[in-house]
Amino acid sequence: MALSEYRWNVDRGVIENPADGRRMALVGPASLDAVINELENELGDIIPQAIVEAQQRFIKTGFYSLEEIASEELFRMQLAIRGLGNMRDIEWREGGLSFRLENPCLNPVIAGMALGVFELASGGEGHAEWKQAEDGDLIVDIYSGA
Repeated sequence: MALSEYRWNVDRGVIENPADGRRMALVGPASLDAVINELENELGDIIPQAIVEAQQRFIKTGFYSLEEIASEELFRMQLAIRGLGNMRDIEWREGGLSFRLENPCLNPVIAGMALGVFELASGGEGHAEWKQAEDGDLIVDIYSGA
């Protein structure tokens, strides 16, 4: 249902966000996961950290407005629309943010997105940590301070 709210201009081959007119692209996350994994295999642990930093900077440049992700439900919907997973739990606390994502993909992208959102909302800097749980869920923790 959420995807039906976008403007689909088939003649021009463009999908637009009706709220701000931004052009949208729907790319399957599985293909990007494969690229990330290959880069990490070839170049090492620097790749996930570089992705987190890039996504954090991207978020802070204003791609999302805080209104788009102002509530747990809106944040959940933004993750789901992009096929990034199903947010099961989220906890905003003083000095941080934690959440659990079911059926995740693009883990460093999600960690960077959460870091950028936290920094936008808090006005400060943060640090992201993430791990894959035994059941496959992604657990992301954001802490204040670099």
